[in-house]
Order: sequence, then structure tokens, then C-alpha cells
Amino acid sequence: MGADLGLPVTEATEQLEPGDRLLLYTDGIVEARDVHGEEFGRDRFADFIRRHHSGRHTLHETLRRLMAAVVEHHDGRLDDDATVLLVEWRGGHQQELTP
Repeated sequence: MGADLGLPVTEATEQLEPGDRLLLYTDGIVEARDVHGEEFGRDRFADFIRRHHSGRHTLHETLRRLMAAVVEHHDGRLDDDATVLLVEWRGGHQQELTP
């Protein structure tokens, strides 16, 4: 992600536990602009995830709604990549996958 851009690299270590989730996204998500030039933004992004994934919707549905909101915010089209990847550590034993 962002390789060969000549930007400084900061390495960090975080101990994840079973059940933890990691949400990665490209700048096309937060930088999508409406007709007035206002970005979707990180705060709106984080708030959207918190509100829509508070137990009411599956992960898949939350991400589907997020992408629809980003596209709608950007007047129905995207000019940049817009990718969201959500991974969840399910632990060391086999579990049934749920959305």
C-alpha cells in the first residue's frame, strides 16, 4: 500500500486478539468530494462504521452501505480508487463463517 511513493514509512506493532477486526481503506473513500467540494472525510467514515455496525447489520451489509454512501456523496461516480478491506481474527480453531 503506497509502495514507491517516496514517503516516509512508520512501522508499528499492535497485539491483536481473537475477535479483533482491522479495517483498511484507500484514500478514495475519505477524499470523495460532494458537489461543493466537501470530502467524505475520516470522521464521517468512522462515524458511519460505528453507527451502521452497532449490531443492527452484518459486516457485509455495513460495508455495502458504506460504499453506497461514498458513491452517493461523490455524485454517483468515483474519480479515484475506493477500496475497503475488513479482516477479522477468528482465533486458532475452525469456526463457521458468518457475514
